[in-house]
Amino acid sequence: MSLTLGGRLGVSLSERFGLEFTGAYAPSDLRVSATGLGDQSQNANVFTGSGRVSYQLVPYTSPVAFVVTGGVGVINRSGDFYANVQNKTDVGGTLGASARFRLGSLLRIQVSAEDYIYKPKAEIPGFGPADEKKTQNDIHLSVGIGIPLLGLGQRGK
Repeated sequence: MSLTLGGRLGVSLSERFGLEFTGAYAPSDLRVSATGLGDQSQNANVFTGSGRVSYQLVPYTSPVAFVVTGGVGVINRSGDFYANVQNKTDVGGTLGASARFRLGSLLRIQVSAEDYIYKPKAEIPGFGPADEKKTQNDIHLSVGIGIPLLGLGQRGK
């Protein structure tokens, strides 16, 4: 579990369909204990990003809007912990849902949940090549503030 910093850019294609692009970076320190090595602390960072289609179940013109999304996501690992790992990047699908709450004419609060679904290629330290690679579900929960770029997207005020 980690706190991430990131952003999201959404582009409306019609009243209900749009595109979303996200990026999030999770810096962390990892405590490693191994026989003969003692306790060590190494940085183990993860970047995730996605490009996806969004569909508004309840339109943004409502005080509360609901959106579902789906698309492609990328997961990239960096830092000392992953220094000797081959294939540090995985690609998979994403599914998500969001609720947006309108506060005035420009400001919105958004609560989202996303699932990055992929089968890891990376040989993560502590897991050998013979270990079975199971499908991962990396869940991202986020809260954000939305402001239309330059006042655009003010349809149906």
